[in-house]
Amino acid sequence: MNNSRYVFMGLVFVVFAVVVYLFKDFWLSISIASLMAVATANLHVKVSKYIKKRALSSFVTTFLVFSLFFAPLVYASLVLFSGIKNIDIEMVKQLATNIKSYQPNLPESLKFLEPKIVEFLSDLEIASSVNTIVGYASGYGKVGLKFFVEFGLICVFYFFANFYGRELMGFVKGLLPMSNAEKHNVLSEVSNVMAVVFYSIIFNAILQGVLFAIIASAFGFDGLLFGILYAFASLIP
Repeated sequence: MNNSRYVFMGLVFVVFAVVVYLFKDFWLSISIASLMAVATANLHVKVSKYIKKRALSSFVTTFLVFSLFFAPLVYASLVLFSGIKNIDIEMVKQLATNIKSYQPNLPESLKFLEPKIVEFLSDLEIASSVNTIVGYASGYGKVGLKFFVEFGLICVFYFFANFYGRELMGFVKGLLPMSNAEKHNVLSEVSNVMAVVFYSIIFNAILQGVLFAIIASAFGFDGLLFGILYAFASLIP
């Protein structure tokens, strides 16, 4: 009996290790989706009160949460890539030539700076720098595509985390060595804390993005684009 038990435990461990290895490329997406599902559990509960079908309520929750991220990302990506695509290299080269041939006319007290300014301008490689930036942008396009694929995977896992939330929560409760009341209190507190952190971060990012969009618009720039970029930049620790 002992030998059979050890064999069974070894077989379970091997199967578990194989499953972990097979899903190694998805564990980060699964973890992010699970944490977001815990943080937005209250939202899903409210949606489920109005939509009784589990699949539809999970889809609506997923749509509401990820529309907040997906729509701004798509807009910013399209605007940025269209701007990079429309860069006129010949105009940049002409601009570089004009800058290199610029002759400063400083006041007499600052005449000693003119040779340094001319030397600095002559050493500028604006056209090659723009070509390098455009080349990097094409490489970032591949990175961006990978990002959107991972973003889509997070959406899928988030949907299933909401869809099977009750079963997963029951499984987690079964693993905790506590009474039912203690399990409920601990999991509720964890969910509430994560919800406060998640919603406060989102609110802070939106507020900063709106304020920066107003400033950018006042200077004649695309306020919506710069607001989105600033909002996402504010999420970086």
